[in-house]
Amino acid sequence: MKRFAVRFAVVAALGVAMVVFTGSSSTVANNAAEPSIKDVMTKVNKGKPSLCAELKGGVSAKEPKWDELATKAKELTPLAKALGANKPPKGDDASWKKFTDAYAKAAEDLEKAIGAKDAKAAGAAMKVISNCGGCHGAHK
Repeated sequence: MKRFAVRFAVVAALGVAMVVFTGSSSTVANNAAEPSIKDVMTKVNKGKPSLCAELKGGVSAKEPKWDELATKAKELTPLAKALGANKPPKGDDASWKKFTDAYAKAAEDLEKAIGAKDAKAAGAAMKVISNCGGCHGAHK
């Protein structure tokens, strides 16, 4: 009888722990709509060529293919905006906000510049987007 009581207590404790952890992970699940930092970086920078490389090369081309670039910029903008919803792996939140806000604004500026077929403005936005070192140095 004593063994049964101990087993029951252990199972009950595990059940309570599952409820507690499942309840706390619901906030994580609610934020699951926002891609993680890794998801954003993978979608933007992985592949041959990556989204970032395609945009950078396309913007600096002698005759940019504006329609193709517009599609790619529209893919980048929501990813760039979502980055700031994540917590940085290291570094302080104020610095993270500064970098992610600048990245998101540059993506919006790039989309607008491409829509206006303004190669100079698009190039300036791409300089911000492709400047990885500052953020990575502080937060990766």
